[in-house]
Amino acid sequence: PVNRMWLSFVSPTMLYVNGSKTLVGTGLNLTSAADGGFAEVQQYVKQLEAGGVETFLSMGGWNYNCYPYLYMRYSVGGYGTGTPNYWKIQQFGGGSVSGCTKGNQYCWVCEPPSQHTSLDKSFSIFPEPAHSDSWKAAKEYVAAGANGVAPQWNENMIPGQQWTDPKTGIATLVPGMTAYLAAGRNPYEDIVHLAKDLGCAGVDVDYEEMWHADTFKTGTGPWELQQTVYKYAAILKNVEATIR
Repeated sequence: PVNRMWLSFVSPTMLYVNGSKTLVGTGLNLTSAADGGFAEVQQYVKQLEAGGVETFLSMGGWNYNCYPYLYMRYSVGGYGTGTPNYWKIQQFGGGSVSGCTKGNQYCWVCEPPSQHTSLDKSFSIFPEPAHSDSWKAAKEYVAAGANGVAPQWNENMIPGQQWTDPKTGIATLVPGMTAYLAAGRNPYEDIVHLAKDLGCAGVDVDYEEMWHADTFKTGTGPWELQQTVYKYAAILKNVEATIR
């Protein structure tokens, strides 16, 4: 029997104000209704929960974890020609990472051309919301427990703004929605508020930022991925603190 279900996916750069009862701005717009389908989803969640099916609201998913330029440069193209998806660089970039540009969505490594994605609307990173007190507290928690290598945060990697790769000097637009910034919100708090208003049993964080691990890895192989572990831990701590 089915006794647990995930409602996916909201964006890591979502915006939801407590009690607003709308999916607009969350990345989970399911209908053309003014509330983005909130009332309809809320009713289905109520029915599922009444029937013994726990429902969890999930943040992330593949597209909402993908930074096309960095995934191309340091994941798909970062380990020579033998990576599983290097054929995309060969087919669309002439066999060179320099041939993967904004014009070909950095050689379509996040999604193929058939999906008709756009760099500014289809993808997202998990942000580091420097303006948020709860994020600051989560960082402090992680830093206090770090053993050895100190955390190095990337709060200058802001959705909707240009970020310059210090290794190549190439500037690219950081993917993700920006309304949460203008409103001074924190998506890691807002997912909890939205799940509560929908009547969900809990939340789920589907974190898959492979580009982050490959960009900020250290060592010479086997690689050390402490910085990505720290980031993921801070995100989860921020969500947990909001639940509490």
